[in-house]
Amino acid sequence: VLISTGKTIYDDDDYHSEYWYDLFLMYEALYENGFPHENIYVLYGDGSDFLSNHTRYQVPDEWEISQITDRPCSESDIQDVFSDLSSIMTDQDFLWVWWMGHGGIDESCPDIYFLIENTGEYVYDHEFASYVNQITSYKWRSFSVMTCNSGGIIDDLESNKTVILTAVPCGEGTWSAEYDVWHAEFTYNLFCALDWETPSGSPINADDNSNGLVSMYEAWDYTYDNRTWRSDPQYNDLGFIGANMYIFCCGYLVRDTHLLDDIDFTGDVIVDNGVILTIDPGVMVTFAANSDDYDGGMGEYSSNPVSYTHL
Repeated sequence: VLISTGKTIYDDDDYHSEYWYDLFLMYEALYENGFPHENIYVLYGDGSDFLSNHTRYQVPDEWEISQITDRPCSESDIQDVFSDLSSIMTDQDFLWVWWMGHGGIDESCPDIYFLIENTGEYVYDHEFASYVNQITSYKWRSFSVMTCNSGGIIDDLESNKTVILTAVPCGEGTWSAEYDVWHAEFTYNLFCALDWETPSGSPINADDNSNGLVSMYEAWDYTYDNRTWRSDPQYNDLGFIGANMYIFCCGYLVRDTHLLDDIDFTGDVIVDNGVILTIDPGVMVTFAANSDDYDGGMGEYSSNPVSYTHL
């Protein structure tokens, strides 16, 4: 679920353009890590994409969709999307939520509120938690929150099955800067970590343990190490699961990958030509029941891509 609570009016403005640019990057990061379009729920503006003049921030033809936005961004839409998901998700599903906008302190920390700019509505931290907690079936949850004072949401969402990244602690402001275009620093660095490159295509490696996948802990660590403004990204992980939580869920492995811990994939995983997949002894690799089955399951190494399914 991607929630951008502002609305971009035109390109290259240092105040509001990042509402679209950062939303687009987060969508791209999820899609390129295996999330299908139908599993990414986007709430933005009045329900329509911003038509950027920058080709980089336009929906490419190869995605075969007309726009990424699914719903307007209002308090009722936010409540409804989690209500809808509560009847869809199972205890094997991964809920990944990103929120971007303005946040303020409700009298004193850690109590905070979020502003939905295009409607003028306020969503308080306990209200947002109640909307999200309509979903009771999930394996893991991850929240990435890019607002001022965003650390105030941690006490409302934390659990042993939840990893939370926030741009700053409660009582601290967030910042934007001009990179290829204007971005919030936290979201820019988060995208770079998860997508292995900057929006301009320069390579990035946030994979600290060199296993070929970027975990949510490694992504947070990258945002922290690469901050340049006066901000301190926060990390909360009561269950110590973030080091083994990845947004890569299916698709092509394009770099050598070493699976050190149990992992669940939601669809086909294709090991590209020349790429080495190493699975440590005792590691359980689980695939969705509807994954394709090549060569009776495991497949053999060959000069062609090999699909590993039903291990």
